Order: sequence, then structure tokens, then C-alpha cells
Amino acid sequence: MLTAALGLTLAPAGHAQLPASFPAAGDILDNVLTVRARPALDARVIKRLPAVRSDQRLTIVHATTGTTDAAGRAWVRVALQMLPNNTKGWALADSVALYPIRKRIVVDLSSHSVKLFRGNRVLVSTRKVGIGKRATPTPLGYYYVAAGYRLPGRGYGVWALETSAYSPTLTDWPGGGKVGIHGTFNPGILPGAVSHGCVRVPNAVILQLKRLAPAGTAIIVRR
Repeated sequence: MLTAALGLTLAPAGHAQLPASFPAAGDILDNVLTVRARPALDARVIKRLPAVRSDQRLTIVHATTGTTDAAGRAWVRVALQMLPNNTKGWALADSVALYPIRKRIVVDLSSHSVKLFRGNRVLVSTRKVGIGKRATPTPLGYYYVAAGYRLPGRGYGVWALETSAYSPTLTDWPGGGKVGIHGTFNPGILPGAVSHGCVRVPNAVILQLKRLAPAGTAIIVRR
């Protein structure tokens, strides 16, 4: 688990505490995480998330805020990897193991730039960025890094970050239209509106993000 790797101690079941700060990310402690429309046990279920994905990776949960209900139960509001983009819901805090996230990736479509921040400090920056074409735009919003891959072939460069965003137009794309941030073996096309919605960066940049932006890192896509 991420929490074990970081040496964090969890509160006993039934006595969950909210993370010290938000955003926060981590693992699911139960087999399935139930996400509801409101922080209440009788609220409508939006989604059920398995602790282990179909590709055998752990499902990463990214929470943006938290609250406590009248019975003293702690809840976290989680960003969901689903359409419509930017959907969020509430999960019981004792069902997840979260730690504060200090980093964020900011993708600016107007300036064709990508920056990785830790607080106010810029760790990575490039203006050689490919974004979605007009017919297949890169979706705006608040997302997070869900996983990292070395994909076969040359279409995705040396590494790809799977984000929680989905293409608003290409639902038949791999994974139902998942949007990635990935490298390219054709840097001459950057910058520009050249993709099906993914964010393309030079291979050297994606390798920096691979090292510095782990799963759970926040992503802001703006114009």
C-alpha cells in the first residue's frame, strides 16, 4: 500500500480521521469503495470502485475535501474517473488510506504549456506541448494521475501518464476514451493542436514527470 510505503499509521476502523490537508490520495482499504452523491449512508450510489483494477494495479483515490456527518463519521469527497468529466462523490474516510498531495500538474491549453508545481515552486516546465484538435479537444477541469505505463509501439513516446479525464468525443478510444499525458518520438509537431485529446510532451519531459509526479498527483487543465 502507498501508506505503508510512506510509513503512515492509520486510525482504527470506526475512528477514521480526515487527512491533515487536501488534496489527498491513496489506496482503497475495502474490496470495493462505495461513492455516494452526498456524505450520508442513505445517499444515492454514484459508483463502486474495486480496490484492484482490471490491469491488476491498485485503484488510486484522489480526495479534494472532507467533512464529518451528524453521527461523527468522516467522509472524503473524491474525484472520479468517469464521464461526465469532473464528477465527484463522497466516500467513508475509514474505507481509504490517504496522504496529502503537495504537487500538481497545470496544463494550459492557450499557451501550450505544462508545469509541475510543488506548492509555488516549479519543478518541471515546457511550452512544447501538443493538445487536442478542435474536433477532439483536451477536456478542461480538475483531474489526477491514475497510473503510469510504458505502452507498446511508438505512438505514446517513452512513457505515458493515465489521467482521470476522458475524451468528450471519442468514447471508443482505448479504455473508453481515457486521456493521457505522454511523450512523443516526433517532437517536431510540438507545440500545436495535434492530438485526439491527449497531452503530448517531449520524451525528456515525460520522464521527469514519471519521476516527480506519482499516481495521485493533481492535474488542472485550463485555457
